Amino acid sequence: MKTAYRYIHERIYKRIKTEGASGWSSAKAIQQTKKIVKDGLLLSNIQTGRILELGCGDGNIILNLELVGFELHGIDIVPIAVDWAKDKANFQNKEAFFIIGNVTSLPYNNETFDVILDSSCSHCIVGSDRGVFFNETYRVLSPKGLLVSVCLCGDPPLELRSQFDPVTRCLINNGIAGRYYGQPSGILKEMKNAGFHIIQWYSEKFDGVQEEMVICCSKLQ
Repeated sequence: MKTAYRYIHERIYKRIKTEGASGWSSAKAIQQTKKIVKDGLLLSNIQTGRILELGCGDGNIILNLELVGFELHGIDIVPIAVDWAKDKANFQNKEAFFIIGNVTSLPYNNETFDVILDSSCSHCIVGSDRGVFFNETYRVLSPKGLLVSVCLCGDPPLELRSQFDPVTRCLINNGIAGRYYGQPSGILKEMKNAGFHIIQWYSEKFDGVQEEMVICCSKLQ
């Protein structure tokens, strides 16, 4: 399956930065993710450690989680987004470590992170890369660590149905696959196949339109 992870997202970051936006994620999305992460930390009883955001983009999410006692890390494939995240961290006088990299080949040692946040990253991964993504996430998560995932699921909005391939469950534009809209059962199966134990999950309508899954996972012991 043909894709272009960097190109698809780079052009959007260039546009929103030119338009003067504060970042990709809205204030509402930041607040929702903040609550989801804090609820997950309560479930897992993790109070300190290292947290990694996969597909961190411009840093709007991780820099606004308001976590005390956590070392902040982020990785994204788009250089302009990572540079923007670094600028924000410096402006806010926050210590955070942002790097350019591919989430299907994480440049970290095994069991490095106590918490991993997938805030709308996994639904950007398509085809066989999805299994690699979850295996890599599992590899760098500590034995008692927590994965918090927020991802699209179900069918896309009506205005995107013309690009939707029901076989691959991807949006395909000019032969390039973009977002993945998996069924909840399939997404949970992918995580379990990678070795994760599902602590809790639920789905909800984002802005009353698009269905999203919220999933908290631990490693199988």
